[in-house]
Amino acid sequence: MGDDRGAGFDLPILVRPHPQLPILGVITALHGGAAACVWFTSLPLWIKLAAFALAGGSLLLTGRRYRDVARLRLGLNVRDQWFVIDRAGHSSPVTPVSGLFLHPALAILTVADEESAVYPFIISPFNTDQDSRRRLRVRLRFKKTP
Repeated sequence: MGDDRGAGFDLPILVRPHPQLPILGVITALHGGAAACVWFTSLPLWIKLAAFALAGGSLLLTGRRYRDVARLRLGLNVRDQWFVIDRAGHSSPVTPVSGLFLHPALAILTVADEESAVYPFIISPFNTDQDSRRRLRVRLRFKKTP
């Protein structure tokens, strides 16, 4: 039998949408914490109310943006080309932009499509298996040579 330990690195990688509830909970807690910090300052009441309105608006926009991104799947094919797949099954090419955050338990990859729309993808144990995360880390570090 042949040694096929490296064969898995040539398979395409698909990242499912991240579960929305934990991320939306963190987003809400961060915005609520920011609003609470403003409340305990000595600023005038009208500035506090304006800060609450800004935090609430930011919470709504961030939640809507995350909900839209959570409907997409991110993929990397065997030729190291990135693509997104929508719920209807249509795929479109994307390119990674700067701002990759890598950690052993979490990665945040930001990609942009042809219309310059930017999508941040959270890659964690909740939406990828351990083998896919390991292969993705290797393929992000080492580019394939023709």
